[in-house]
This record gives sequence, structure tokens and C-alpha cells, in this order.
Amino acid sequence: MLNSLKTIGRMRASGFTLLEVLITLLVISVGLVGMASMQLVSLKASHSSYYRSVVSSIALNVEETLWASMRDLDQPGQCIFSQTDSTDFITAMDNLVSRWTASGPGEVGIPFLSYEFLDVETIAKDRVETESGSIGKWVDRSQVIRLRFEWSEQRFAQEDGTEQFDYELHMPCIPEFVFDEA
Repeated sequence: MLNSLKTIGRMRASGFTLLEVLITLLVISVGLVGMASMQLVSLKASHSSYYRSVVSSIALNVEETLWASMRDLDQPGQCIFSQTDSTDFITAMDNLVSRWTASGPGEVGIPFLSYEFLDVETIAKDRVETESGSIGKWVDRSQVIRLRFEWSEQRFAQEDGTEQFDYELHMPCIPEFVFDEA
């Protein structure tokens, strides 16, 4: 019935008007800008996650180096930092980090990486399974070594860009038997 209506004095319009086309273009352009911003956020996240995985590899490399140096421990109660001066550790860390910060052609690394040796905490814990009537007890010690890595995300200059990664190494010491004072 509606199709049978005749227009009087005008021709019936068909197709899209210019206003509809402009609104469609506006909606599509806003969608494309949103997709581009999501792509940029994704690129930033993948770039940052790459740096975090490299720094995690450095921290694990440090831990493996310390585990390898435990073979030199030979006295009861001796720990990594009771036999080695912390300056030796810092020198070894400098060499290790400098290998990972290489940024020449064909080299993979983080060019703006720095680290900080925070502290070493020695924790002593008595073993529970001490027998009654014994003359002493076993004491287990361990050291917690805290490191902090920082790097600069200079690829995206509009932000602060300083990232930080804290790592704790837990290194056991040689168990020690402590005699009871009688």
C-alpha cells in the first residue's frame, strides 16, 4: 500500500544522502584511530616484555654463576658472601651486565640497563628434628641477595619510560652443627 503512494511535485529519493556518507566515514575513522591506538599499546607491551625477559635471563645467569661458585665452599656454616668479598661479586656483575648491554650491529641486548646491588641478608634456622639428649643442633643458614635492574624505555619518549625489575636470589650455606653450651 505504501508503494502505491505517489509523490506529488517531487521525485522520490533513492540511495544515500551526503550526510549519511559523512557520518559513516566519521564512524569508520574513529574505529580506525581506536585500532591504531590499540596496536601502539600492544607494541609498547611487547617491547617492555622483551626487556623484562632479557633482564630475567640476566638475573638467572647471576644465580647460576653463584651456584657454580658454591663448589668452593668447604667449611661448615660458610656462605657465598662469607668467603667472597662483595666487591668481587660487583665486579663479576659489572662484567656480566656489560655483556648483556651490548648494542652494536648484530648484538642483542638492552642499551640503557643498569643494576643496583641492594643487600645480602643471612637467615639462620634451627632444624626441628633435634634428638632428645643430643649435645647440639644443626643450623641451616641461607642468604637472600637482592638485586634491582633498571632500564629506560627511550623508544617512547612521551612517557617517563623507566622500568624496574627486583630479583631475590636464595642461596643456601653449608649446614653447621652447633654444640649446646653446658
